[in-house]
Amino acid sequence: MGKVTSTSATAVTAQPKRRDRIIDVAIRLFTTTEYEDVSVEEICRQADVAKGLVFYHFRDKRGLFAAAAERISNEMVTFQQPSPSENTPTLLMYGFLRRHFEYVRMYPQRFSLLMMADRANAEVRDTVVEIRRRAVSVMFTSLGCPVNPPPRLRQAIQGYLGFVDTVTIDWLAHLDTEVDEVVDLCVQSLVAAVRAANGRLFDVETELEALAQVSLTSEKRGRPDTGAPARRSRSTRPVAGAPG
Repeated sequence: MGKVTSTSATAVTAQPKRRDRIIDVAIRLFTTTEYEDVSVEEICRQADVAKGLVFYHFRDKRGLFAAAAERISNEMVTFQQPSPSENTPTLLMYGFLRRHFEYVRMYPQRFSLLMMADRANAEVRDTVVEIRRRAVSVMFTSLGCPVNPPPRLRQAIQGYLGFVDTVTIDWLAHLDTEVDEVVDLCVQSLVAAVRAANGRLFDVETELEALAQVSLTSEKRGRPDTGAPARRSRSTRPVAGAPG
């Protein structure tokens, strides 16, 4: 067996660093430029690597996009990990969602990159979906949900995930509510979805009538101030470590 020279050892060590550097540049470009306008040539130029190295590690631009999305997804999952003090289902759910929206507020372009995964190809979509599936599985298992939920509960959970994505996109576009307010909305919606999945149904007619009243109240709130002092409703969100 031939001796490994210091030069070849250095080259082997440099490969992961170059790969990481390529992904770093790709994330920067994909989050600031339309996918179609990002070229492999520009990524190579900014990463200071040969074009062949991109094809060696990622095959093509779509493979590189998938690697960038995977990096961001893993980063997001790590950020959302619960703290030791979150030792009840309520604290876990509030903590998870609060960190979700805090991450999105800090890195809006990275979240947007994940949401545009369907612009690439099936491989990219599958990568993002699988990473998110694992994260959500850990979260719901910690809340006591079965690994293989019955159909109605599965549908409720999957629909809820789409709800959170859509709420996040709208919240990010407007930033007109506080993080704690949008977290409250998402938790309440999860409770309603799981409740319905378990057959504990609301009186639809009564609730829709109440919805109409909420709409009227919201319209009145949007009118010019009459001088009366505003009252802010208190959030029901829990705080980890706070007395019950």
